[in-house]
Amino acid sequence: MRYIFLISTLFFLNSTLYAQEAEKEILNKLLHDFLSDVNNPQMHDRFWSEDLVYTSSAGKRFGKSTIMDGFKNADQASSKEQQTSYSAEEVQIRIMEDVAVVAFKLIAKSDGEETGSYFNSGVFQKKEGIWKVINWQATIAEE
Repeated sequence: MRYIFLISTLFFLNSTLYAQEAEKEILNKLLHDFLSDVNNPQMHDRFWSEDLVYTSSAGKRFGKSTIMDGFKNADQASSKEQQTSYSAEEVQIRIMEDVAVVAFKLIAKSDGEETGSYFNSGVFQKKEGIWKVINWQATIAEE
């Protein structure tokens, strides 16, 4: 009887760890997809929760509506200008049931040259099977 309990416990722990690893992969892919398509308003709509609290590296706090309004007010000419690309390094993901914390170093590049780096962290919540960011913090990384 003890062996059945032990095997059942090990099976449960193993399946739980597997499920968490699968969720980490989903979040990691979501982050990288977002950063590779950061100028797409549909990607922002997908990424940010309606009740988002975003604290920028400039010390400003705002929500999703401010981000989405930025696309409405964007000048079409700016799309022809040089675009900044973003990537994530040192990604760390911690999952606690339907909430996850994603922390990483964001690298900004223009013309292949690094123009800035930031420590970002986001709190994601899973609702109806979909992860969305409910809180975001960006901090300029020291050089």
